[in-house]
Order: sequence, then C-alpha cells, then structure tokens
Amino acid sequence: MPIDNNEPPDNNELLEEKSQLRQQMKTQRGEIDAAGAKEAASAVIEQLKPFLASKKRWQIALYHPLHSELDALPLARFLSEQRVRLSLPVIMSRDEPMIFRPWQIDELLVSAVHKIKVPPNKGLSATPELIIVPLLAFDKNGYRLGYGGGYYDRTLAQIRGERRVIAMGLAYDFQEVNSIPVGPHDQHLDYLLTPSGLSKT
Repeated sequence: MPIDNNEPPDNNELLEEKSQLRQQMKTQRGEIDAAGAKEAASAVIEQLKPFLASKKRWQIALYHPLHSELDALPLARFLSEQRVRLSLPVIMSRDEPMIFRPWQIDELLVSAVHKIKVPPNKGLSATPELIIVPLLAFDKNGYRLGYGGGYYDRTLAQIRGERRVIAMGLAYDFQEVNSIPVGPHDQHLDYLLTPSGLSKT
C-alpha cells in the first residue's frame, strides 16, 4: 500500500533511518520474480491453516496488493472458500483511521486513494477481528515499517481503544530486520506470517 511519508518531523534521525530502510526493502522486494511470488503466496496459506482451524466464523480484513507486496489474493480466495467473512480497508482522509468494507472475493473493486482497490460503497461496514497488514520490514518484536502514512497505526490505535483486535503482518521472510526504528505512534503486531511460518510476538 504505497503511501507518501506523512510522519511528524519530531525526530529527524528516526525519520532518516526509516526512510533508508524503506528504500532498501522496496528494492529487495521488487527483485522477487513471478515464480517466487506465487510460491510465497501459496506457502502462507499453508502456514495459516492451523491458526484458522477454530476461527472460520471470524471477520478477517486483508489488503489488495500493490506492486511488489506479497500477494494476499490467493489467501483471500482460500478464506472465502472456507466461508470466512472478508473485508478490505478504505482510506477516508489523510489523518483519519481507515474503515473496513465487506468484500466478496469476485466482486468488482473500484480504485480509491493512492489507486488502492476497495469495495464499492454500499453503505455497509465491517468489524474485523483479525487484520492482516502489509509492510516493508518487520522485526521479531512485532514492529513493522510501513510506507509512512500512518494509516494502519491510527486504525489499530483506534480499534484497540475500543475492543480487542489481532493484527498480523504478512511479508516475505527476507523482510525481517534486527530492529525496526520505533516512534511513539507505531502499533505492535500480534503475529507475523511469512512463507516459512507463523509466529506470535
């Protein structure tokens, strides 16, 4: 979900460190070929199956992939076949949390902010219990590096202030780094899902 950097300039060193890491990971992720991307998308389904065994009635939010993000669409189709209720995030404005709209796997999506594909507005909203989150980099402590817009951080902060929700990062294994530079508004991930496994943070 490529977003222009919108982080507050409260720590120039932190922002520069994040910027460099973003560029590094964009480059590495862009080098994945079609076969590798397809294999990874299949592998994460297998890794998630045990976790989902008792959660088929859940409402799960995914993301519609852009560019070199790990393709969540095969996972979405698998979940749909398991009768899991799906939703996608929708950006409402630059500084607000996102909302979630119900998503039927074969419905026609529309292009929205930043050319992100979202379900058409039918006046319906969803309340996900699990949010699967894209990222550029992550560490073993459950912190992620996004694109700098802060949309997922604002959204998770709002939801966590009201109810329980699980946030699960989805990424290639090589996107793991020793440590993510963390700012005051960065939200923690509960799980990390990669082609090699699912881990609780």
